[in-house]
Formats: sequence, C-alpha cells, structure tokens
Amino acid sequence: MTVYRITAWYVGVSARAIYAMTYGIRTSEGGTGYCLDSGQGWLSGCLCPHLNQEKRAARFQEYLPQMNYAIGLPDNTAYIQSETDHYRLGEGYVLCFK
Repeated sequence: MTVYRITAWYVGVSARAIYAMTYGIRTSEGGTGYCLDSGQGWLSGCLCPHLNQEKRAARFQEYLPQMNYAIGLPDNTAYIQSETDHYRLGEGYVLCFK
C-alpha cells in the first residue's frame, strides 16, 4: 500500500487572509472603524492583518481576552504554520497569543 502525504498551502493577503481563520479583525462596512468578522474556520483562532495601524491594533487588544489563539501581522509580513513549526516572512513582527 502506498501512502501519500498531501500538503496544502493557503495564501491570503490583507482581509483575505482572514477567510481561513475562525475570526479576523477587518475594516467595518462604513470604513470608519474595525470589527470582528467570522471566517471559514479551517484554521482556529483570530487573525489581525495590518497590525501596525494604531486603531486596528487597539481593537485587536480589545478582542484578545475572548480569543483562545490570535495572530497579529503588520503590513508586508506573512506567517506560515506547519505541523511541526512556524515561520515569519517579511521584516515585520508576528504577535501570537494563546
């Protein structure tokens, strides 16, 4: 019997990165604030892109107590998680909370 290992990649930029997560912080419909939105839940936790924006970072901080797992990413930074490790691409910082 042959066993194949399938590796899947998910790529999302800005708010589209939220799609795979349980939740994400995105710009509100009016464009004047930020709100918690639900994603597909393929990956558990909350993702906040553009964490370098001061008001978005403040909203992320407000939601943290409600989250079991959260990731905050500034502009031009990617976070990759495998079964055994995690990586950062770009020059920004990655904030992970459990």
